[in-house]
Amino acid sequence: MLDCSIRRITKRDDNKYAVDVEYTHAMGETETLVYDRVLNCCGFRIGTSHFDQSAMPVLAKNNKFPKLTNQWESVNVKGMFFCGVLSHERDFKKTASGFIHGFRYCVRTLVHFIEERFHSVPYPSRMIANSADSFTRETVTRLAKNSALWQEFGFLADLIVVSDGKATYYEELPRKYIAESGYGAHDHYYVITLEFGKILGDPFNIERKPVPDQAAVGTFLHPVIRRYMGAKLLGEQHILEDLYTDWTHPEKHVKPMRMFYEDSIAGKKLRIMSQMMKAKM
Repeated sequence: MLDCSIRRITKRDDNKYAVDVEYTHAMGETETLVYDRVLNCCGFRIGTSHFDQSAMPVLAKNNKFPKLTNQWESVNVKGMFFCGVLSHERDFKKTASGFIHGFRYCVRTLVHFIEERFHSVPYPSRMIANSADSFTRETVTRLAKNSALWQEFGFLADLIVVSDGKATYYEELPRKYIAESGYGAHDHYYVITLEFGKILGDPFNIERKPVPDQAAVGTFLHPVIRRYMGAKLLGEQHILEDLYTDWTHPEKHVKPMRMFYEDSIAGKKLRIMSQMMKAKM
């Protein structure tokens, strides 16, 4: 990027463009730069000319996107789904669905939704042992190798459902979809995400607190495990952030995770860590 201000753009007889610039930190030096094209990139809005009025999707975000459900389905045209950058309506300016490195994971989840609804193929899942050790092992393994939760932080989530003494693990569901779906009707389930904390003050001068009991006030990407009974949040455990996203330290990461699962399974009263941290601040 040039350290300059554009003073004038002139189209020449040879259809090239002469751009007169003045450099900001060069004692007022000026120069004329020649370009074949000048692109005015001011964003986009969904094109709707190909939709019949009977199938016109409701729009949102200043008519930039189709308004979608938590399964990326048009809110008013049943069976019409959107993927790619248009799926960003669900997490606009919050995470990475506006770019291929993010929405590729949403597309994969959408395929599973469509297979389940129209082809009776259950959403992929696997049975795991109903124990704190099993939940901890599965969570640590997923955090170590998955990229969907990392790119779609706070938006896509893994899910452990405990029902009839059995535990089932699901991967990469939209977090809000979990709450409104049949999964959210269970009286014992866990939602696992990677999330950033809130930045207060200068983002380049953050005072870190690298101890497990201060994990809830961490600014950088870290795991969050929440225990629900239906729509009710029973407990929330933040796991200490790590520069290399390696959450395998026996004391800093694994122990707090296992203790949270143990207390939950034992039916002990769970503490909502984020609320506790706020009370101390």
